[in-house]
Amino acid sequence: MHSTAYGMHGLFLVPRRRKIARLPLSDALNRRSVEALVMQAYFQLIRVAWSERGSRSIALAKYGNYEVRLVERKPADNADVSHLWVKLYAKDTQTSVEARGCDDLEAAAMAAEEIMSKAEQLENNSRGNPGKNNPARTTSGD
Repeated sequence: MHSTAYGMHGLFLVPRRRKIARLPLSDALNRRSVEALVMQAYFQLIRVAWSERGSRSIALAKYGNYEVRLVERKPADNADVSHLWVKLYAKDTQTSVEARGCDDLEAAAMAAEEIMSKAEQLENNSRGNPGKNNPARTTSGD
């Protein structure tokens, strides 16, 4: 065999540059899946009827007693009010625990990721209380 067959003929080594900080793969996959979930839910909102109060919503994820929802409101005369919201809803008390207005789908995905994390923490904290029904997390596009 020729000596250059496995050699570095015509190639040279380039000095290494500083490493670029990157998210762990699991974090990147989680972020992408939340973005995809929000995008899918947004397109499914078209099939949901408007309520009497001028809004429509769809579940993004469920954590036992807690539900994360994507909510769209009809645009109001006031341009400063967001028309897209991500809400954390407690089913037992039928109240909104947290809500964040979003200017676009990217902001909604970021808000959903944070609120989903909070819902998971709240559900995990409630698991310590005996007598509570705590099914596993499910995601839904319904």
